[in-house]
Amino acid sequence: RGLGPPRLPVVDGLNNLMADNTKKINVMHILPGLGVGGMETVLVKMLALFDRERFVTSVCSLWGKGELSNELEKAGINVFICNKANRFDFLRVFRLARLLKDKKINVVHSYSGVYRDGVLAAKLAGVPVIIHTDQGRFYGRSHFTGFYHKVLSNCFRDKVIAVSEDLKKYLIDEIKINPAKVIVIPNGVKIENNPDFNKGNYKEKLGLSKDELIFGIVARLVPVKNHKLLL
Repeated sequence: RGLGPPRLPVVDGLNNLMADNTKKINVMHILPGLGVGGMETVLVKMLALFDRERFVTSVCSLWGKGELSNELEKAGINVFICNKANRFDFLRVFRLARLLKDKKINVVHSYSGVYRDGVLAAKLAGVPVIIHTDQGRFYGRSHFTGFYHKVLSNCFRDKVIAVSEDLKKYLIDEIKINPAKVIVIPNGVKIENNPDFNKGNYKEKLGLSKDELIFGIVARLVPVKNHKLLL
């Protein structure tokens, strides 16, 4: 799918904010980090398409800046860091809440890997709209993470976005998130037109005939990407 203007989930609180054309809506996107990855890259590309007359977007990373921070900052998007001092630093949620309150955030949008601190900080800060996007089954080996993802989503989140129908089914059937809260918005990929690209020439360079089929995968070399299945 191509990237067009970002599709917004239907949320009563968001609709109320959108109804006032005189005020910009402050949106904070909260991610585990900003290293190079599919989820992070999609967000960077998507933020470039937001209407800056209506939205002020910023990003908070919970684990350092990462390689994509510079790209966001060059685009005029503020990047904030809210690291843990150590693994037992349970006060981070309060620091994050203070950041959300200081920046007068209207919408918090968290992503896979941010299952607890984002939503709790948003509630503490009185953020009116809380959204979460799940990119995959990152908590499949942790029953505890799945449990509080279910509880926090059902109690506090306005919407949970799944990037596929299969993931939506998993969130509803396995994690037990309220079906009324789960919607599907597939990831978009911006395909650049390259007039100099010639598929036949590339096959020739690889020593292949023009009739041979090439297929592949672009993903990190980690078990969850399942390169073994492709091979």
